[in-house]
Amino acid sequence: ISVTTLDIAALARQITQPDTRRDGLAMLLRPADATADAAVLAYGGRPGQPHAAPPADVLRHLLALAVATPDGGAVLTGAPARHRFLAGWSRVDPTGLLVAVVANADIALAGARREATSIRAVAAALTLLVIMGAIGLLLLRARRRAAEALREAQRAQSATEAARTELERLVASLPAMVYHGDLAA
Repeated sequence: ISVTTLDIAALARQITQPDTRRDGLAMLLRPADATADAAVLAYGGRPGQPHAAPPADVLRHLLALAVATPDGGAVLTGAPARHRFLAGWSRVDPTGLLVAVVANADIALAGARREATSIRAVAAALTLLVIMGAIGLLLLRARRRAAEALREAQRAQSATEAARTELERLVASLPAMVYHGDLAA
């Protein structure tokens, strides 16, 4: 014969860890049978926060899932206000006890939603910077092409002036006279 006792208060302190139960409730459950409500042996949540066990229908659903799968997780919906709960559980063999963590999905996912909004804002800012950079590169390339076209036009003008100067020198050195004029009919 073996007699085992549990110090429920010490167990509640033991399963309450701020790093894993920040927005949820850790519970030690003793399933009465596969279909009945569980006896909550101990539970604890965030230190300094009041705790309330999840609705009975959420616990029943959790127990039904735990019977089928010894370790797992699911999204559960409570009847009164249709709140969603994130639940994870693990059976402690050979005791038959069940350790579960249940968190209100809206509260637990609020941080993820804030982070997603921040990530979207950063992605939009980076996209804007990339677009501005691409426009800047296109403007720089267009400016370089315009400068090259201007230099080419200046070279052509210099060549034309040099040719005109040479032609004037040749005409001036001819032993004949050159007249230019318009004759009308």
